[in-house]
Amino acid sequence: MGANDTVCRACGQGTIGVAGSTSPAPGGRLRAHLGTLSILWFVFATLLLIGAAVTYTISHFMRLRLEGNGPPVAELIGPMVLFSVSMLCLALATGSFAAGWGLYNRRDWGRPVALVMGFIFLLKPPFGTALGIYTLWVLMSNNADQQYRAMAATA
Repeated sequence: MGANDTVCRACGQGTIGVAGSTSPAPGGRLRAHLGTLSILWFVFATLLLIGAAVTYTISHFMRLRLEGNGPPVAELIGPMVLFSVSMLCLALATGSFAAGWGLYNRRDWGRPVALVMGFIFLLKPPFGTALGIYTLWVLMSNNADQQYRAMAATA
């Protein structure tokens, strides 16, 4: 920290300035909720990974069970649909993990990724919708863009 700095570069907390006044830490509400938001994105990514593993396993066993025993269309379509669902869950889990990682480490790209994922998950009730609303509430509040940039610069 330099002699004329009013904000600690390591933690973002305000320091006592030259005239004895304190400078408010950048972030305000954003800082208060960013840790919780990043943890929720990690939790949601984990749940999606579990869903991907379960649907992939079911599709694999369904393919083995139907092989040669059912109509050819059923042998193909059922496992393919479940495999596609598992790959979609895997892709969404990757995006969720990236959002959580970017927010937790205060990367420049973390806020845009979290906003995109928040908008996507608005269509995934009930937990995805709640996480999407919370993400938008935290990251689109007044001056959140400047506050996040200030926090990312100090990280």
